[in-house]
Amino acid sequence: MPRDPFLEKLLRYYGLTPEAYESEIAAPTARLSLPSYPFSESGKRALERVKTAIENGEKILCYGDYDVDGIAATAIAVGALKELGAKVKGYLPSRYSDGYGLSVKRLSAIKEAGYGLIITLDNGIAANEAISKAKELGIDTVVIDHHERGEVLPPAYGIVHALLDGFGAYPISAGVTSYYFFKTLLGHDDPYYLSLAALSTLSDQMPLRSYNRHLLRLGLEAINEHGFKEYSFLAGHEVLGYDDLQFKVIPTLNALGRLKGNRELLLALRYFDKEGKDKEKIASYLLKNNEEKKRLLQGFSFPEGLKEKKAIALLSSLPEGLGGLLASRLLGDYGVPTAVFSVEERDENVYVASLRAPDGYDLMEILGDCPVELLTHGGHKGAAGVSIRKVDFPAFRNFYEEAAGKYPRKREEKKAIPINFAEVCVNNVSTLSTFAPFGKDFEEPLFELPPLEPDGLLYAKDGKYLSMGLPGGGRLFSFKLGERELQGNDQVILSGKLKIDEFRGQKRACLYAEEVRKSLPTYL
Repeated sequence: MPRDPFLEKLLRYYGLTPEAYESEIAAPTARLSLPSYPFSESGKRALERVKTAIENGEKILCYGDYDVDGIAATAIAVGALKELGAKVKGYLPSRYSDGYGLSVKRLSAIKEAGYGLIITLDNGIAANEAISKAKELGIDTVVIDHHERGEVLPPAYGIVHALLDGFGAYPISAGVTSYYFFKTLLGHDDPYYLSLAALSTLSDQMPLRSYNRHLLRLGLEAINEHGFKEYSFLAGHEVLGYDDLQFKVIPTLNALGRLKGNRELLLALRYFDKEGKDKEKIASYLLKNNEEKKRLLQGFSFPEGLKEKKAIALLSSLPEGLGGLLASRLLGDYGVPTAVFSVEERDENVYVASLRAPDGYDLMEILGDCPVELLTHGGHKGAAGVSIRKVDFPAFRNFYEEAAGKYPRKREEKKAIPINFAEVCVNNVSTLSTFAPFGKDFEEPLFELPPLEPDGLLYAKDGKYLSMGLPGGGRLFSFKLGERELQGNDQVILSGKLKIDEFRGQKRACLYAEEVRKSLPTYL
């Protein structure tokens, strides 16, 4: 491989050899392959049970989840079962009326409707009570899930779960698990279902290593090669990149479950039905709903005095489906554990919360010491959810802010690759693009410029945005940093992401600055 100083910096950053880069990262998609899925005995029973249901004409209900992973997994299941001639319906629960996972209260209606088999998708591995009740009612259950299991597995007819089946070194999404299961039943691969599996991998933040990385690359290629309109309608143009999926398609679909109920959620299954109609009309509705989500978030103001807190717990007036976004925003702004509560729609005497925490914290450990009764709780170190009684909110807030505040407050400085001004160029952005897709365990790097004199910086919009040319023809811009943030320092070191900036048909490289500091580069 010819020596390329910029490429060498990227290889060092990711800890890759030139050989690994050629074979794993930059290899043409034609050379990529996906591993086969090693079904356990329980997984094989699941396959046989679904085959029997199809052959006997039983009614099958695919019971999914309200986020993109659940939507994708359920759309794959419903679509494949239709192709196989099954009598099948899909159901996506509302976070407001059903809550997460297979609902016990729904089972009587499912029985009355004549369903003999329920397939849970992106839920079920911990639904012991609901699956036991279904069994009592004479309904078999097949679980296709990827969440953490409890100490006792549910009494399902069959379970498909990558950890139980011994699939690979990296976790996979429910959409990918569903893709493998129904690919096996169909007896062939399907590029449309592959695209949905890829979408779920990105949306559920699976580690972008090995087969997850390959699947995402193959999925994006399928979207562009076959021109699947479901994606381009939401992205706003025909040829899509990873950023279009990450920042346009996924948030738009997730907004549906954050704000709406069962009837609207079923639009998502109609939207991803291969033979479905009115897709452009449905896309228009989805986009409008996402704009409503943005409007609500932008109109919400946090109270004063949060900057001094070591942990933050507050009550929001917005729908509970937006709590996670608000908690993440607080975490990003203040770098401390956050908890955003909302009034539960089903019971005004109950508050539900989304919790977020930076690295170094363990929310499950903190919640384990909580003196307040938690009606529900779950999650992991960095993200969790709880529900409490309304009257217990002051006590919980005091406990949380005190307990989380005992941890040492720290902000982990992001590593940045030092570059000179001339390295902000189109060729280097092209080299960087060969490392895409970026995501969990393979984040897009920040690049750090040499020190700059504040008096030499130029701005746009009356000093609101940093905006100036760089020696060598590149550009420096920032939506986050303006004259107020940058003036008054001796020198500033700016870091950000390298992108292509296109204006009037001209392409040039631009560093979009996100961070400013005075110390030396953290990565050499």
